[in-house]
Amino acid sequence: IQKENAMGVPQIWDIIRSSQYDDDLDTKHTNKSPFYGRVILKLYLLENKPKIAIDAYHILFECGFFQFEYLGKPILNLLKRLKELIALDISFIFVFDGLEKPREKNVDNTYINRSHPKFMSTIKELFQLLNISMVQAPGEGEVQCCVMEAQGKVDLVWTNDSDSLLFGGNHIIKNYSKFEADVGVAPGASSPRRTGTDNGGNGKENFVTMLKYEELLKISPTSLLNQESLLLFSVLLGADYHIGGVKGLGREKAYKIVSLKDPNFAHKFYKIFEMKEKQNNTWDIQYQYEQFQRELFEYCKIHSVELFGRNYSTLLNNEKGNFDNWPPITIINHYFHPLFDEEAGIDALFDSERYLNVKGSVIYHSNINFMNLKSFLQDIRLPQISNFEKWFHDTMHEMCLLKYILYDDNCGFQCKITEEKIVMINDNLDFMMKYWKVRYNSFLSGVTYEEGNTSSRSTSPVRSPTKRQIDIQNYKYGVWIPQASLPDTHRLVREFRERERERLKQEELKSKLKPSKRSPKKRFANYKQNNNLDLFFTKHTHPLDK
Repeated sequence: IQKENAMGVPQIWDIIRSSQYDDDLDTKHTNKSPFYGRVILKLYLLENKPKIAIDAYHILFECGFFQFEYLGKPILNLLKRLKELIALDISFIFVFDGLEKPREKNVDNTYINRSHPKFMSTIKELFQLLNISMVQAPGEGEVQCCVMEAQGKVDLVWTNDSDSLLFGGNHIIKNYSKFEADVGVAPGASSPRRTGTDNGGNGKENFVTMLKYEELLKISPTSLLNQESLLLFSVLLGADYHIGGVKGLGREKAYKIVSLKDPNFAHKFYKIFEMKEKQNNTWDIQYQYEQFQRELFEYCKIHSVELFGRNYSTLLNNEKGNFDNWPPITIINHYFHPLFDEEAGIDALFDSERYLNVKGSVIYHSNINFMNLKSFLQDIRLPQISNFEKWFHDTMHEMCLLKYILYDDNCGFQCKITEEKIVMINDNLDFMMKYWKVRYNSFLSGVTYEEGNTSSRSTSPVRSPTKRQIDIQNYKYGVWIPQASLPDTHRLVREFRERERERLKQEELKSKLKPSKRSPKKRFANYKQNNNLDLFFTKHTHPLDK
C-alpha cells in the first residue's frame, strides 16, 4: 500500500481528512459525507455520469511507466484502466504534461525541461489505435484539467496532486485503489491478479476518494484552508519545485500561520503576486516579497508562545532575521500564474462520432482496426497472459459491451441477461452492489475466439439440458456488469423481469400440484393419534395404589 500517491503537498490532503471530524460538520463518518469520502468508482461514475479530465501523469505513474523499463506490465495496467472507464460508457479525456512544465532544478537556480519520455510514443500509438482523444497541456497537466473544470468543459478532475486545489480545482477524485481506506495504489501494482480478464461480480471493486472542496469549505470553514491560505501553506512547506520548503516551519507551524486572521499573512502574500501584469516590475515584487518575509519572521518571534505554544529561541533568534530557504519568485509564479491553453478545443475532443472515450460512442463498429491493435499488443509481449487470443477477445468485448447493449438494436439477438445478484464489496455492509449476468456472442468485427465446449457439464442423451446449459450454448461468453449500467426500461432488463415473473408463477403452480411426501394422516393439520396409553392410565390405577 502506498500511503499517499500524491504530488504537491500531501499535508493538504491530511488537513482535509482531519476536517471530517471537526465539530462544524454534520457527519462524523467520511463515507457518509456528501462532499468527501471513499466511494466505489463504478457506482459513483454510473450514478453521476460526469465528464472527467484525467491528469495523465499520475495514472502513468501508478501504472508503472516511470518504474519499469520494459513496457509490458505498464501497458497492461493502462489497458485495464481504459477498459474500466470505457466499459461504463462515460466521457473522459487524458491530459498530458507539456514540454514547458518545469522538471528539475539546475545549479544556477533556473529550471530546465526534458523531452517527452520514450514511452509517450507507445502510449500515443495505443490511444490512436483505440481512437481515444487526449490533450497535451503546455505545462502542468493538472493545471489544464482545473481550467477545463472552471470553464465547464468537464465536471470533475482525476488527480492525486494537491496542487489542483491551488489551481482552482473543486470536484476531484483521487487515490484509486482496491482499499476502503484513503490510500492509493502502489506504482506498477494495478495489473490483474490473475491471467485473463476480470468478469466482475466477485465482491472486489476499486474505490476512489471523492472531494467537493468548495462545498466542504462552506460547512467546515474553521478547519479548512481557502485558496489564498493554500497558496501560502504550499510555499511554506515546499512542493514539486521547492523540495523541503521554508526551513523550520513544518505542517503544524505553517497551518497556524496561514490560519491567522489578524494579521492575515495569507491575504498579504496573495496580494503581492496576484496580478500577472505586476510581474513585469520584478524589483518591486522582490522588495515586497522580502518585506513580507521579515514581517512574518518578526511576528512569529514576538508571538511564538501564543502562536506555537512554546518559545522557539534557536529558530527565531538568528542574526539574519528571517527564515531560511524561501523559494525564488520564479517558483511562486508557477502557482499564481501557471501555463495553460485557454483554447484547447475540448469540445471537438468529446465527439462521440470520432472517439471511443465519449458517452454514446459506437465507433468500434467501423473506426477501430482491431487487427492492427492486436498486432501492436502482441509485439509488446504483455505479461501474465497465458492465452492471448482469449484475453484479447474478452477484453475488447467487455470494453464495448455496454455501448453495444445501450445503442445497438441488434443487442437483443446477441445478448441476454440470465442472472442477478447483490454482492457485499470487501465484506463490508456499507458497500453493496447489484449486478446483472450478461451472456453475449461476439459482436466485434475481426475479434473472435472459439473456446470449444463451453457447457459446464456434458448434456446427457437421456436427460434434457438445463436452462443454464441452453443459455451457455446460445450465448458463449458471460460477464457481470453493475445493474446501475442499464435503465429499468431497457429491453434486456424487461425481458429478464418477465421471465422471472413467469418462473415464479410456474414454481408456485408446481408447489400446489405436487403431491406431498408426508404420510396421508399427517397431511391434516388437526391430525391426532388416538391409539395411545393416555386414556388407559386415566381409567386404571397401579395395583399398589388401591
